[in-house]
Amino acid sequence: CLSDTSFLKTKFLLFGQTAPFQGPSGSNGPALQAGLLSAFKLQNDLGGVAGLRLILWTLDDESNVTVAVSNAVALMKRGVVGLVGLFGTAICEAVAPVSMAKSVPLLGPLTGSAVVRQNIFTSTLNLRAGFVDEVNAMVNFLTSEYTFFRISVFYQTDAAGTSGVTAIAAALDAVGLRVFSNGSYAPGTVDPTSGLNQMINGGLPYEPQAVIVWATGQMAVNFVRLAKARLSASVVYIGSASIGADFASNFGPGTANVFVTQVLPPLSSLDYPSVVHYLSAARSLFGSRYLSSPFAFEAFMTGRVLITMLQKVPSSSLADPQKLIQGVYDNELFVADGLTYGRFKASACNQGLRQVWVSRCSNFTFTEIPSMTFSFPSSCTSDPKTSLRRAVVFGHLIAEDSISIASRALAAEHSVALRASFSAARYVDGSNIHLENFTFSFSESTEDLSARLQAFLKENHVLALISSDRSAALLPGIL
Repeated sequence: CLSDTSFLKTKFLLFGQTAPFQGPSGSNGPALQAGLLSAFKLQNDLGGVAGLRLILWTLDDESNVTVAVSNAVALMKRGVVGLVGLFGTAICEAVAPVSMAKSVPLLGPLTGSAVVRQNIFTSTLNLRAGFVDEVNAMVNFLTSEYTFFRISVFYQTDAAGTSGVTAIAAALDAVGLRVFSNGSYAPGTVDPTSGLNQMINGGLPYEPQAVIVWATGQMAVNFVRLAKARLSASVVYIGSASIGADFASNFGPGTANVFVTQVLPPLSSLDYPSVVHYLSAARSLFGSRYLSSPFAFEAFMTGRVLITMLQKVPSSSLADPQKLIQGVYDNELFVADGLTYGRFKASACNQGLRQVWVSRCSNFTFTEIPSMTFSFPSSCTSDPKTSLRRAVVFGHLIAEDSISIASRALAAEHSVALRASFSAARYVDGSNIHLENFTFSFSESTEDLSARLQAFLKENHVLALISSDRSAALLPGIL
């Protein structure tokens, strides 16, 4: 029950949260609340903002869109300064127009939805990178770090799943590729076998080199486990931040080739002030309960950014939701715990962070891959046509049965030297450069050698061939 708030407003800044404490996402609500409370306590211990203490009212939406909208309306009627820490794409998309109609800020919704990033929703202040940005980071990682060209997708057949596949296809198209094969499943399905079979059969006779797992939590885990049992050990799997917690809690020691994109630095990366501050604040308030929760961390940073925004608004306007929104667009840029948010621009950009982190999942935690952090500082969201580059691939011809032992030794030395020089250069005009070996034997028939070489050139998108052994020039009628 929400009572009259007129007295409270003279001493406190009131913020409202609708979050799931029951239903399919019920385990996430306590973490989201804990993250915000940790951030608020840090500031309240310092005297609040302009002498006003921060208060959080949280209502249970039971993972239900209708209940969430009703909660948001009730909170706004009671005069909250803003709505914070909402969770889930469907709920955030439903609440965004309601908060817009009331000119009450919806700050830091935990979704990468493109809908709430539309410029018409000026009262929605997104902090994390969007789903499209995560997709572009995935494709950048798979095509630059690994130079993969056979990239499949496993997804759920709902609006979020199909929009994800569309974004993946656009990102792959930007680097001259297409989705290698698809596997899908209906919402509510728990067995990934049918979807995995669909994906495998769609790529025959080849296996995918990597799979983008655009699925919900437990299904994503079930899929990766089954795929690892049936596909080659070298296949790489990467999922989005929304399933990161599920991956971390299920993949322990010995897990290989499982990655996630993250919308904040991984909690194992203590070089980031945001991570250190969160771990300290959460530990002091809740012990060890939420120290590994990416959702609690994201909610904590939502609180930290909110406080930074409030500190830039005139004290006389702190309790005015419209003035808070205007203050964000007037100031544009905010730095909280070492992370930069913005530039926010009214009717042009309502997204803060311009980074996506890529992490390896193993031993029940995440390890950042610093070289693969995907940044787009000059644009509101990333555009695959301008932020992605197709890798430049050279083929290295190596004859197994070279004319002499000296020739074979020289070829091996050349291979090492070429790889070292390519690794040192790494980029040409923004594109990654890679070397792929093609080993052949002069005992092969012309037909077999020709077929293998043509397949190698096509599969690896080879720009040019390099020979370290003059005997390679004897390839009759092949090149």
